[in-house]
Amino acid sequence: MFGAIDEPGRQAGIAPVLLADRRTDASALGKPDGGRLMARRTARDADCTKQTIKCAAVQVFCAAGVVGATLSEVARLAGVTRGAVYWHFESKEGLLETVCQDAADILVQALSRKMPSSTPLEAVAATAEAVFRTVAGEGDAQRSSALLFKWGRHGGSDIICSQRTELSIRLRAYAGGCIEEAVAARQIRGNTNIRTAALAYEAYVFGIVESWLS
Repeated sequence: MFGAIDEPGRQAGIAPVLLADRRTDASALGKPDGGRLMARRTARDADCTKQTIKCAAVQVFCAAGVVGATLSEVARLAGVTRGAVYWHFESKEGLLETVCQDAADILVQALSRKMPSSTPLEAVAATAEAVFRTVAGEGDAQRSSALLFKWGRHGGSDIICSQRTELSIRLRAYAGGCIEEAVAARQIRGNTNIRTAALAYEAYVFGIVESWLS
Protein backbone atom coordinates (compact mmCIF):
# COMPACT_ATOMS: atom_id res chain seq x y z
CA MET A 1 0.00 0.00 0.00
CA PHE A 2 1.28 3.44 -0.77
CA GLY A 3 2.24 5.89 1.90
CA ALA A 4 0.71 9.31 2.36
CA ILE A 5 0.64 11.63 -0.61
CA ASP A 6 2.35 14.97 -0.60
CA GLU A 7 -0.03 17.54 -2.07
CA PRO A 8 1.79 20.51 -3.60
CA GLY A 9 -0.53 23.32 -4.64
CA ARG A 10 -2.29 23.08 -7.96
CA GLN A 11 -1.07 26.58 -8.83
CA ALA A 12 2.49 25.28 -9.02
CA GLY A 13 1.40 22.73 -11.59
CA ILE A 14 3.21 19.92 -9.81
CA ALA A 15 1.62 16.47 -9.71
CA PRO A 16 1.45 14.70 -6.32
CA VAL A 17 4.43 12.47 -5.59
CA LEU A 18 4.97 9.70 -3.10
CA LEU A 19 6.80 10.87 0.00
CA ALA A 20 9.00 7.80 -0.14
CA ASP A 21 10.53 8.99 -3.42
CA ARG A 22 11.14 12.63 -2.54
CA ARG A 23 14.62 12.11 -1.12
CA THR A 24 15.66 10.10 -4.16
CA ASP A 25 14.31 12.73 -6.54
CA ALA A 26 16.02 15.53 -4.63
CA SER A 27 19.40 13.81 -4.88
CA ALA A 28 18.89 13.30 -8.61
CA LEU A 29 18.68 17.05 -9.21
CA GLY A 30 22.42 17.44 -8.73
CA LYS A 31 23.24 14.91 -11.44
CA PRO A 32 23.29 15.34 -15.23
CA ASP A 33 19.75 14.97 -16.58
CA GLY A 34 18.54 14.89 -12.98
CA GLY A 35 15.64 17.19 -13.77
CA ARG A 36 14.35 14.92 -16.51
CA LEU A 37 14.78 11.90 -14.25
CA MET A 38 12.71 13.53 -11.53
CA ALA A 39 10.04 14.53 -14.06
CA ARG A 40 9.77 10.95 -15.27
CA ARG A 41 9.54 9.65 -11.71
CA THR A 42 6.95 12.27 -10.83
CA ALA A 43 4.82 11.32 -13.84
CA ARG A 44 5.22 7.62 -13.06
CA ASP A 45 4.28 8.15 -9.42
CA ALA A 46 1.25 10.22 -10.42
CA ASP A 47 0.06 7.46 -12.77
CA CYS A 48 0.61 4.86 -10.07
CA THR A 49 -1.32 6.93 -7.54
CA LYS A 50 -4.18 7.45 -10.00
CA GLN A 51 -4.41 3.72 -10.66
CA THR A 52 -4.41 3.00 -6.92
CA ILE A 53 -7.26 5.46 -6.42
CA LYS A 54 -9.27 3.84 -9.23
CA CYS A 55 -8.79 0.37 -7.77
CA ALA A 56 -9.92 1.59 -4.36
CA ALA A 57 -12.90 3.38 -5.92
CA VAL A 58 -14.13 0.21 -7.61
CA GLN A 59 -14.12 -1.59 -4.26
CA VAL A 60 -15.94 1.26 -2.52
CA PHE A 61 -18.57 1.68 -5.26
CA CYS A 62 -19.21 -2.07 -5.36
CA ALA A 63 -19.56 -2.31 -1.59
CA ALA A 64 -21.46 0.89 -0.82
CA GLY A 65 -23.20 1.71 -4.08
CA VAL A 66 -23.05 5.04 -5.86
CA VAL A 67 -24.98 7.00 -3.24
CA GLY A 68 -23.22 5.48 -0.25
CA ALA A 69 -19.69 5.77 -1.64
CA THR A 70 -17.57 8.68 -0.44
CA LEU A 71 -14.27 10.06 -1.64
CA SER A 72 -13.05 10.02 1.95
CA GLU A 73 -13.47 6.24 2.04
CA VAL A 74 -11.79 5.93 -1.36
CA ALA A 75 -8.84 7.96 -0.07
CA ARG A 76 -8.62 5.88 3.12
CA LEU A 77 -8.63 2.60 1.21
CA ALA A 78 -6.09 3.89 -1.33
CA GLY A 79 -3.80 5.16 1.43
CA VAL A 80 -3.76 8.72 0.10
CA THR A 81 -5.11 12.07 1.19
CA ARG A 82 -8.52 13.29 0.07
CA GLY A 83 -6.72 16.10 -1.73
CA ALA A 84 -4.85 13.54 -3.82
CA VAL A 85 -8.15 12.10 -4.99
CA TYR A 86 -9.34 15.57 -6.02
CA TRP A 87 -6.04 16.18 -7.79
CA HIS A 88 -6.76 13.35 -10.21
CA PHE A 89 -10.57 13.48 -10.26
CA GLU A 90 -12.68 16.62 -9.95
CA SER A 91 -15.63 14.88 -8.31
CA LYS A 92 -17.12 11.55 -7.30
CA GLU A 93 -19.02 11.53 -10.58
CA GLY A 94 -15.79 12.03 -12.52
CA LEU A 95 -14.14 9.16 -10.68
CA LEU A 96 -17.18 6.95 -11.24
CA GLU A 97 -17.21 7.74 -14.95
CA THR A 98 -13.55 6.78 -15.25
CA VAL A 99 -13.87 3.43 -13.47
CA CYS A 100 -17.04 2.61 -15.43
CA GLN A 101 -15.25 3.31 -18.70
CA ASP A 102 -12.40 1.05 -17.58
CA ALA A 103 -14.92 -1.67 -16.73
CA ALA A 104 -16.60 -1.37 -20.11
CA ASP A 105 -13.22 -1.52 -21.86
CA ILE A 106 -12.38 -4.77 -20.05
CA LEU A 107 -15.60 -6.40 -21.22
CA VAL A 108 -15.39 -4.98 -24.73
CA GLN A 109 -11.99 -6.66 -25.08
CA ALA A 110 -13.82 -9.98 -24.90
CA LEU A 111 -15.85 -8.95 -27.94
CA SER A 112 -12.73 -8.31 -29.99
CA ARG A 113 -11.16 -11.70 -29.38
CA LYS A 114 -11.68 -14.13 -32.21
CA MET A 115 -10.14 -17.53 -32.58
CA PRO A 116 -8.53 -17.67 -36.05
CA SER A 117 -10.09 -21.01 -36.93
CA SER A 118 -13.41 -20.56 -35.15
CA THR A 119 -16.79 -20.70 -36.83
CA PRO A 120 -19.28 -17.87 -36.19
CA LEU A 121 -21.21 -19.94 -33.65
CA GLU A 122 -18.01 -20.97 -31.88
CA ALA A 123 -17.06 -17.29 -31.70
CA VAL A 124 -20.26 -16.21 -29.94
CA ALA A 125 -19.94 -19.13 -27.52
CA ALA A 126 -16.33 -18.19 -26.76
CA THR A 127 -17.31 -14.55 -26.20
CA ALA A 128 -20.00 -15.50 -23.70
CA GLU A 129 -17.49 -17.68 -21.87
CA ALA A 130 -14.94 -14.84 -21.80
CA VAL A 131 -17.50 -12.49 -20.23
CA PHE A 132 -18.49 -15.13 -17.67
CA ARG A 133 -14.87 -15.80 -16.73
CA THR A 134 -14.17 -12.08 -16.33
CA VAL A 135 -17.13 -11.50 -14.02
CA ALA A 136 -16.53 -14.71 -12.06
CA GLY A 137 -12.80 -14.13 -11.73
CA GLU A 138 -10.82 -12.26 -9.12
CA GLY A 139 -9.21 -8.87 -8.75
CA ASP A 140 -9.92 -5.50 -10.31
CA ALA A 141 -11.32 -6.88 -13.58
CA GLN A 142 -13.95 -8.86 -11.69
CA ARG A 143 -14.93 -5.97 -9.43
CA SER A 144 -15.06 -3.50 -12.32
CA SER A 145 -17.29 -5.80 -14.34
CA ALA A 146 -19.55 -6.45 -11.37
CA LEU A 147 -19.94 -2.70 -10.91
CA LEU A 148 -21.48 -2.34 -14.37
CA PHE A 149 -23.77 -5.33 -14.13
CA LYS A 150 -24.90 -5.00 -10.51
CA TRP A 151 -25.35 -1.25 -10.18
CA GLY A 152 -26.22 -0.68 -13.82
CA ARG A 153 -29.54 -2.36 -13.20
CA HIS A 154 -30.26 -1.75 -9.52
CA GLY A 155 -29.67 1.67 -8.01
CA GLY A 156 -27.00 2.76 -10.44
CA SER A 157 -26.35 6.29 -11.59
CA ASP A 158 -26.91 7.61 -15.09
CA ILE A 159 -23.18 7.14 -15.70
CA ILE A 160 -23.29 3.41 -14.97
CA CYS A 161 -26.55 2.93 -16.86
CA SER A 162 -25.08 4.69 -19.88
CA GLN A 163 -22.00 2.46 -19.93
CA ARG A 164 -24.14 -0.64 -19.46
CA THR A 165 -26.36 0.41 -22.37
CA GLU A 166 -23.29 0.94 -24.55
CA LEU A 167 -22.07 -2.53 -23.63
CA SER A 168 -25.47 -3.98 -24.56
CA ILE A 169 -25.35 -2.31 -27.96
CA ARG A 170 -21.85 -3.63 -28.63
CA LEU A 171 -22.79 -7.14 -27.53
CA ARG A 172 -25.89 -7.21 -29.75
CA ALA A 173 -23.94 -5.86 -32.72
CA TYR A 174 -21.22 -8.47 -32.26
CA ALA A 175 -23.73 -11.30 -31.89
CA GLY A 176 -25.73 -10.06 -34.87
CA GLY A 177 -22.63 -10.06 -37.06
CA CYS A 178 -21.69 -13.60 -36.03
CA ILE A 179 -25.24 -14.88 -36.52
CA GLU A 180 -25.39 -13.28 -39.96
CA GLU A 181 -22.14 -15.06 -40.86
CA ALA A 182 -23.58 -18.32 -39.53
CA VAL A 183 -26.63 -17.91 -41.76
CA ALA A 184 -24.41 -17.26 -44.77
CA ALA A 185 -22.36 -20.36 -43.90
CA ARG A 186 -25.59 -22.37 -43.54
CA GLN A 187 -24.81 -23.22 -39.95
CA ILE A 188 -28.30 -22.11 -38.98
CA ARG A 189 -31.54 -21.69 -40.89
CA GLY A 190 -31.69 -18.99 -43.52
CA ASN A 191 -34.97 -17.58 -42.20
CA THR A 192 -33.49 -16.87 -38.76
CA ASN A 193 -34.43 -13.41 -37.48
CA ILE A 194 -30.96 -12.00 -36.81
CA ARG A 195 -32.14 -9.08 -34.67
CA THR A 196 -34.24 -11.33 -32.44
CA ALA A 197 -31.43 -13.86 -32.14
CA ALA A 198 -28.96 -11.12 -31.15
CA LEU A 199 -31.37 -9.81 -28.50
CA ALA A 200 -31.80 -13.33 -27.16
CA TYR A 201 -28.02 -13.74 -26.97
CA GLU A 202 -27.66 -10.48 -25.05
CA ALA A 203 -30.43 -11.50 -22.64
CA TYR A 204 -28.74 -14.87 -22.14
CA VAL A 205 -25.33 -13.36 -21.32
CA PHE A 206 -26.63 -10.53 -19.14
CA GLY A 207 -29.18 -12.77 -17.43
CA ILE A 208 -26.61 -15.34 -16.33
CA VAL A 209 -24.20 -12.67 -15.10
CA GLU A 210 -26.85 -10.77 -13.15
CA SER A 211 -28.24 -13.97 -11.62
CA TRP A 212 -24.75 -14.98 -10.54
CA LEU A 213 -24.10 -11.57 -8.95
CA SER A 214 -27.44 -11.38 -7.11
